Amino acid sequence: MTYPNYDLEIIQQETYFTLCENTNLGIQQWIKNEYLKWENEMPLSKTDVSTTFLSVKQGEKVWRVDNECDGYMLVKKENGEVGWLPEDCF
Repeated sequence: MTYPNYDLEIIQQETYFTLCENTNLGIQQWIKNEYLKWENEMPLSKTDVSTTFLSVKQGEKVWRVDNECDGYMLVKKENGEVGWLPEDCF
């Protein structure tokens, strides 16, 4: 999710993520709930954010990008990939 494509339509809200239609791109993306905001009763992304769920191997090094969200942590892998991992992986 990157600027200027912040306009969304809510499809399905879950505990940690909300499935949204990115109306500018015409694709569905899971957005972390903490990154959603409402303006004039319309949902928007607060900022650029990864919509990727990562997989890692035990012992693989990652760096925390955002550990302030419920249930998941936004991390960066050594290869540069940025995405979400369940916090119980740590």
